[in-house]
Amino acid sequence: MVLLCRGLIHLARVLLVRLAQRVLGHPGRGRLPFHLHGARWHLEDTISINHNWVNGCNLANMWHFLQQELCAVQQEVSEWRDTMPDWHHHCQVIMKSCSGINFEEFYQFLKVIAERRLLLVKKIGPGELQCSEDFGLGLQHTIFDISRIAEVLASVVVNPDFQRVDTSRFLPQPEDLLQQLQEALATTEPL
Repeated sequence: MVLLCRGLIHLARVLLVRLAQRVLGHPGRGRLPFHLHGARWHLEDTISINHNWVNGCNLANMWHFLQQELCAVQQEVSEWRDTMPDWHHHCQVIMKSCSGINFEEFYQFLKVIAERRLLLVKKIGPGELQCSEDFGLGLQHTIFDISRIAEVLASVVVNPDFQRVDTSRFLPQPEDLLQQLQEALATTEPL
């Protein structure tokens, strides 16, 4: 029995050391496994290169970047504008291959975040400051995100290139989502 306990203790130590090696940054080891959400300690000064830094503060910058990217694609393939059927759609496909996202996916991104924030606002009771333990977002954070998404979405829906995107399958429609966001902001304004 004692040997079994010692064996289990040894196994537990080995597993902990292996986990620590995966979490602690070692020289020459670059990537953090995707399931370890930011849980890495570097032993030396380190530069982190990430692709997922978007929030309410820089959402408008992302939209501006996407507009610039589409413009660059359109300039590159402008000579085929009159000869290529559905040229605007092809520009979106090219932009997605270069930037990893196109206008349709940007709307879907906005929609997912907007719907989550709208659900949080609906759960808020009178005088509550914390929206939900699940998300850890406060009321002001939620309202800020909704206002930023509404601001960007208002620009998206009037963009001529976005208006060429087939939104018939979008639920909710971009204009309807914008209205929901604006209504949520109007009801939370006194807060």
